[in-house]
Amino acid sequence: MAFPSCDILTLNAAVPGSLQNLSDKQTQALLVVYLYRQQNPSSVGTPIPADTLLAQAACFDCGVSDGQLLAFEVWIQRQAAKDAGAAEGTFDAAAALKIACGFTCLSMHRLKAIEMYLRCALS
Repeated sequence: MAFPSCDILTLNAAVPGSLQNLSDKQTQALLVVYLYRQQNPSSVGTPIPADTLLAQAACFDCGVSDGQLLAFEVWIQRQAAKDAGAAEGTFDAAAALKIACGFTCLSMHRLKAIEMYLRCALS
């Protein structure tokens, strides 16, 4: 794990203030950079081929709604859970929503806070 603990004090100490002052677009761009580095660890120090990545992602850029992209993100995360050993059966939307019902009353900010904690714990 990259962090000794996943609490606000540890993350505030680890995350540079300059990172916290970026625009949403700049932050999203950095997420793309680090996802690319995770997939291609030996690419550090070399330019990232934005045009190539955009061409590869083109099918996600034309006519795909933000809702669809979020559904794809959920499905990819579900697969990651399965790859990590979670015994997820066949997907059933009603059953999945029943499991998640304790979270649906939370604000998006609180859901994002939980997501950040889990991402930190998984790093």
